[in-house]
Amino acid sequence: MALWISSNQRSERSKFGYLLLTAFISGLFLAGVPDHWLAITSHPQISEFVSHILRGLGDAMMIASIIAVTVDETAKRKLLKEFGENISTHVIGRLLPPELREHIHHYLNVDFVRYNWEITYTISLLSKHPHYVQLHTRSSYEIENRSPFPREYVIGYEVEEPCCGCKDVGVTHIKLAKARDLKPGHERDLFELHYGDPLLKTRSEEGFIKLCLDKDKNIMMPGHDPGAQQRFKVEIESIEFYTDSFYTPFDTFHPVLQTTLSVLYPSEALEIDLSLTFDSVKDAAQPETLAEGKKWTITRPMLPGQGFVVRWSPRAKDDPRKHRQQGSQQK
Repeated sequence: MALWISSNQRSERSKFGYLLLTAFISGLFLAGVPDHWLAITSHPQISEFVSHILRGLGDAMMIASIIAVTVDETAKRKLLKEFGENISTHVIGRLLPPELREHIHHYLNVDFVRYNWEITYTISLLSKHPHYVQLHTRSSYEIENRSPFPREYVIGYEVEEPCCGCKDVGVTHIKLAKARDLKPGHERDLFELHYGDPLLKTRSEEGFIKLCLDKDKNIMMPGHDPGAQQRFKVEIESIEFYTDSFYTPFDTFHPVLQTTLSVLYPSEALEIDLSLTFDSVKDAAQPETLAEGKKWTITRPMLPGQGFVVRWSPRAKDDPRKHRQQGSQQK
């Protein structure tokens, strides 16, 4: 079957080559035909008009043949790739309504992909505020432009604005924003901004505190080259305050292949639970017990808008009467 296809492709290329050669020779003939051959009527104006049309047609045929031969092979491949990308959505989702196909098309045309996303939650009890906790979040990931063209990457991050009761406990803020170029042999820091630096700009919008760095902090990423991988590393840290019985969602802006979540907390005082917005924890995450908390390696890729939710609550205190009752039953 493969041999037949290859032979058929060669046959088609040969036919196309013969067609171009015939078109070029025909154009050359039409462009160079003598004027007296075109004296088909006694009206000079008609003969001149026919001569002009034929010569123009001959020039066009020669130019088209030359262009077809000299078109760069890369351009042809690019055209085929773009065609394949445009039609792939409709092939994959041919049984779906058009609205869903357009939604799928958005995911198939993303430019940026995250790798090695590591998130660490550190939950601390507050001695001065017994029913509240501090949540220190550290997010670190590598990101790459998968588009063949250069793209400008805007670092995005946001945290929830504090509730009324939490405003008196502490100041919710983005603590750190850092970017580094990981180009092999030429690694370098692009910038590192800490809380209090006037360049670490944020704004309050729709119930969130959002990172909004100046445009010169955007990362201009080169087009994707399979032979020369170039990624960038981004690190973000934030401080938030919540009650000791709460939950916090974490969603991704860009597709990510693998995510590692660590939650460090006082296990004698709090209980922790994890849920995923796109799959069950049992099927998509590998748990691990740490000395100071828990760790999950999320092995399934996450798409934009997907993520996880971490819940915490006070650990139930032991009831001595319950222990006595259990002891008497065991006896």
